[in-house]
Amino acid sequence: MEASPMRPSHTDIRQTYACLREAFTLLLFICGVSWAAAAARVADSPQALASLVAAAKPGDEIVLEDGVYFDFRAELKGGGEAARPIVVHPRTVDGVTFKGRTHIALAGVGVVVQGFRFNNCLDTSVHFGGTQSRLSACTFESCGSLVSTFSHIVRVGLGANDNRIDHCTFARSRSLSIGVDDGWYGGHKELGVMATGTRIDHNTFRDIHRLWFNGQEAIQLGQGQKPEARARAVIEHNLFDDASGDTEIFSLKTGNNTIRYNVANNCRGSLYFRCGDANHMEGNVVVACDRGFTVMGTGHTESAGYCLAASALRGDQPHGWTTKKA
Repeated sequence: MEASPMRPSHTDIRQTYACLREAFTLLLFICGVSWAAAAARVADSPQALASLVAAAKPGDEIVLEDGVYFDFRAELKGGGEAARPIVVHPRTVDGVTFKGRTHIALAGVGVVVQGFRFNNCLDTSVHFGGTQSRLSACTFESCGSLVSTFSHIVRVGLGANDNRIDHCTFARSRSLSIGVDDGWYGGHKELGVMATGTRIDHNTFRDIHRLWFNGQEAIQLGQGQKPEARARAVIEHNLFDDASGDTEIFSLKTGNNTIRYNVANNCRGSLYFRCGDANHMEGNVVVACDRGFTVMGTGHTESAGYCLAASALRGDQPHGWTTKKA
């Protein structure tokens, strides 16, 4: 009799994630990203940081002195380039922690913010208002609004095209971790103002527990008022580990997006295609969640999606997708 394959436990998955994070941090040092470059300019306040970014040239590095910063508010309006961005980082890895009503606005073009910690920050901590910018290798711990589960910890604003959020960790989020605005919150009615080309990849969303009956999705792509919008976003290689703030682990409410190679483990919810058409899903895996995939809309395509020990699969409207259950 052939033995059944062993399935990894939740403890194994968490330990693997911890090892990968340590390896990634070590790799940054090995590759020379110790972030204490002698040529980098140094800031020790939000005003100094904003001034240095505004004066920086493509390819420049700017260091924020290590420490704990409360209510840090700065608009980083840079003039970088996609291939030569302006890079902002702490002096040492994880050397800067932001708290309170911190708000960092990424304006202009080509600004990279990487390696910061956000702890118990309120409302929107990072807002993308420019283009071709990046938020990378940051940690958000117990962040979000104290009064609304619908606000975004990281928000991609209207017209903020071709931005990237990658290798970040969102733990115990009190509100939506990442949101891409379709204009509903701001009252805009025009088509075409929603950001396009957003890439959300290699992030971890974990230990997010429900505080209210709605809100707290790990990712919200549009607010559902413009399902005809074509966001052309890519959501890939993300881990949702006990991301149970809402029945929608992520909420997709626009069209022409690619959702691939994501893993949801031990979540009370589903990968939810709420509205919007012509999305593509490939290689996503749902493990030990109480739901699998919830799909609405038409014209979608799917390749090799799997549910392992999921208790339910739903297809609320004709969609032409194939899901496989072990």
